[in-house]
Amino acid sequence: ASSRGLDIAGCLKSIGINSSLLDSQMASGAGSFAIAYIAYKILFPLRFGITLTVTPVLVKFLRRRSFIKPP
Repeated sequence: ASSRGLDIAGCLKSIGINSSLLDSQMASGAGSFAIAYIAYKILFPLRFGITLTVTPVLVKFLRRRSFIKPP
């Protein structure tokens, strides 16, 4: 996303990530990777919650449609 023009550093700064840490990481060659990794770690609880919420609903739906056999 950062290579397509999304201001990842600005987004992370707006949620309270230390700007000096971001500036030093962006100056190095690993800046894009570091920013992507930070975003990945920050969003983990959200992704995990969505997975726990959606999976049972999806399984029930697929069982009703006979795509999955009941246990």
